Amino acid sequence: MLPFRAPLFARPQASSPGGGFGSHAYWRVFCEDNWGDATGIVIAEVEFLDGSGSVIAATGGTAIGSDDSATNEFSKAFDGGGGGSWFADSGPTNQWIGYHYPSTEPVEKVRLTMVASGTNFLTRMPKNCRLEYSDDGSSWTTAITFINVSLKGAQFTYPESVAPGAYKIWKALVPSVNSGTLTVCKEFEWRSVVSGADQTPVFTDNFGTSAGRVIYSSQAAGADAYKAFTDSTSDQWIGNSGSNEYLGVIFATALDMAEIAWTCHDSGSYAPASIEIYGSHDGDTWDLIDTLTPGTWTGGETKQLALAA
Repeated sequence: MLPFRAPLFARPQASSPGGGFGSHAYWRVFCEDNWGDATGIVIAEVEFLDGSGSVIAATGGTAIGSDDSATNEFSKAFDGGGGGSWFADSGPTNQWIGYHYPSTEPVEKVRLTMVASGTNFLTRMPKNCRLEYSDDGSSWTTAITFINVSLKGAQFTYPESVAPGAYKIWKALVPSVNSGTLTVCKEFEWRSVVSGADQTPVFTDNFGTSAGRVIYSSQAAGADAYKAFTDSTSDQWIGNSGSNEYLGVIFATALDMAEIAWTCHDSGSYAPASIEIYGSHDGDTWDLIDTLTPGTWTGGETKQLALAA
């Protein structure tokens, strides 16, 4: 029997289609929630774009929003990348940032730039969002909905096109290991083509880069999760138990994976007895893509395991 793979038509998309919203004086990004921080939501830069992708300059009008902090005002989100950022510090849900233009403007897209550092900056980034417009600043209409992923200094334009079967968030969950009470991976690769190139950036810490970052269930001291993505088998990730540990990556671009590669511990122990591969758009809802059975492991072996087409 073939491993279960969720049907393509059932997979949620990362953003709703856009286009043809008309011209309006008020535009905003409404942030329903963030990536887990209890304090607030932060965005480095907001740019509203027309149908050709050109920036509609935020000049002559007024930056508006739900809340800001003393040094991270509304205007910092429209400073042209001047180094500031907007931070709503009154709570992690239902915050918004926008611009009141002096005349109506035909916004079709929005581009968000994430911050690259700061206290809890990755978990303060917005998650489930809406681009909205208004003619009076009071009654708002949703143009598009989208899911923003949290990556260091990344820049995203919405709406975006996500092909069926493609996800920005991928994880490999290990229900149990072949022996031992830990889960160990010396090197892991996500491949979009069988025997193809590794799609994962090389990481030097768990914060990652604008191209991606690691996600994980647990990690032992000195055996951080990112060490499975260094293009080297001289270090390793260690999950603190031998069951239900997972390792994954948030990518900047949605990808359809075709294969993984897992390098096990030098002893051959602490290796997956099976691996469940999942894809997600938001890190909350996961689609099971495939269940893999690697078989017997030898010390330091790398197994290349193709996913069901």
